Amino acid sequence: MRNGSFQHLPDEVQKLHERLDKADTSFVSRQDWQMQNDRFHQTLIAQQGSINDQQKPLVQSVTDLSRAHQDLTETVNVLKNIGEQQEMRVDALIAWKSQQEKYSGRQAGTPDREVLRTDKRIAAPFMLSGIERRGEQVYAVIIPRDTNPHSQISQMRLLTPGESAFEWTLVSISDHQALFQVQGHRQTLSVNGG
Repeated sequence: MRNGSFQHLPDEVQKLHERLDKADTSFVSRQDWQMQNDRFHQTLIAQQGSINDQQKPLVQSVTDLSRAHQDLTETVNVLKNIGEQQEMRVDALIAWKSQQEKYSGRQAGTPDREVLRTDKRIAAPFMLSGIERRGEQVYAVIIPRDTNPHSQISQMRLLTPGESAFEWTLVSISDHQALFQVQGHRQTLSVNGG
């Protein structure tokens, strides 16, 4: 070695020590790394538990919403069926009303052929057993004539204006009578009188 090289050696060693100290602070010891890793792992587990806890009410809410949707669907179907039944009744009442207006719109003293035919009595295949009221709705209760007295209840039928039984169409109902139309004739039946 040359004489001048040794003089610079302590300076070079000093620079190496400084660089080593700087490098030492940028590296993490294995123990520090393990502690940081454990903390990270614990935090991750805690967050996963928190997510699971938050997920349970969401799953329950989805289940509840699904049940509510199913209940609403069933309710809509029931209401739809009721609406269709009411629509059929309204159609029958409209037909009955137009028929009533047709007959009541005629001039007095000028009977037509159909009015004259109402005098001809036809034996009804059933008896008018009664008039029944359920709320706003009024029904004519009929029983077939050839029914066994012990099974009359099971043979009863309830009719509203516009409905038919045995080819007899109920036109209107009063307190103890019902007006029917059969084969172009109108005929009034009295309760238990035929």
